[in-house]
Amino acid sequence: MSAVNVSIVGGTGNIGKSIVNALLSSENQDFRITALVRPQSIEKPEVVDIRSRGIRTTALDLGGSEHDLVKALEDTHVLIVCLPPRHTSQEIKLIDAASKAGVKRFVPSAWAVTAPPNDLMKRDWKEAVYAHMKKVRLPYTIIDTGVWHEVVIPRVPSGKLDHAALMGRTFLVGQGETPCATTAIQDIGRFVASIIVDPRTLNRYVFAYGEHVTQNQYIALAREITGEAVPYIPVSQEKVVSVAHQPETADFQVWQKVIVQYLYNNWVKGDSETSYAKYLGYLDAHDLYPEFKVKPLSESMREAFSGGEDFAAQVGDDSFWVGLEKLLLEEEDR
Repeated sequence: MSAVNVSIVGGTGNIGKSIVNALLSSENQDFRITALVRPQSIEKPEVVDIRSRGIRTTALDLGGSEHDLVKALEDTHVLIVCLPPRHTSQEIKLIDAASKAGVKRFVPSAWAVTAPPNDLMKRDWKEAVYAHMKKVRLPYTIIDTGVWHEVVIPRVPSGKLDHAALMGRTFLVGQGETPCATTAIQDIGRFVASIIVDPRTLNRYVFAYGEHVTQNQYIALAREITGEAVPYIPVSQEKVVSVAHQPETADFQVWQKVIVQYLYNNWVKGDSETSYAKYLGYLDAHDLYPEFKVKPLSESMREAFSGGEDFAAQVGDDSFWVGLEKLLLEEEDR
C-alpha cells in the first residue's frame, strides 16, 4: 500500500486535531502527515505535542511568497485546510501554490452546514474560495458536516454543560421541530480518513454527518441527562427571517449576524439536512460508508455532564449574547 502524503493547515485546532488523530490511527491506509504551522507558533506546546507523535512540522507563513508556499507543498498528495472563518481568504494563495505544486486533492476549510450560495454570509466567504479553486482547476473535495455537537449542547443552571457548549443562549425557533444534521468532532476526522482516499469523492461535495436532531429533541435530551430545566428563549421563525439579512450595525455585529443566519438556515429553512444536501449535489457519507458507526449526541452530552474534555470558549462574551437577545426580542415587539 502506497503512503499518502497529507499536509494540513490548522492541525492543532478542534477539527485539525480530529483529523490528525484519525489519520494516525488509520488501519486501512498509511498517511504521512505534515503540519504547516505559522512560524510564530512552531514551538507552541500543541505543535511540540504533534511533532512528538511523529508528525513533521513545517513553519509556513500563509501570507508569504508563492515560491515558499509551493516549496512547502512539494510531494503533497492531499492538502487539508482547517482555518477559522476570519482567515478564509488566506486559502486563495494556498490554492494557487497547490496548483503549481501538483497537489492531487485540495480539501478547503468547509466543515459546516449545507446551504445554497448567496444566502449565508459565512457560506459566501467560503464560496469565494471554492470559485477560485475551480477557476484554476485544482482537484478538490468539499466536506460539510452539519453543526457540531458543541453547538447544540445547551447550558443548564448548574453550569455542568458550560465547558462543552459553544452557544451562550438557546434560542428555540418556532415550534422547535425542524431537523438539522449534527456531528461529533471526533467523527469528522474518521470520515476524512476515508473520504480523502476515495476516488468517488474527487471533485465532489460530501455531507459527512452523524444524526439529525430537532431543537425539542436536544433540549429534552439535556433535561433527561442533567435532571435540570433548560433555559431557552422562544423566537418566531418570522422574526429570525426578518433579522437574518439586515446589515451589520454597531448594535448588530458581524458574528451576531452569523448566529442569526445559522438559526435561519438550520431551524427555519431546514437547509442543513440530508435530502437538501443531496439536492445541492452532495454525496451522503452514510451511503458511501454504511459500516461507519457515528457517535450520537446523547453520548457527547453525557460525557460533557460527567466532566469530559473542555471545548473552546463560547462564541462571544455575555454582552454579545445579551445584545443579541435584546435585538431579537425588540424585533419581535415591532
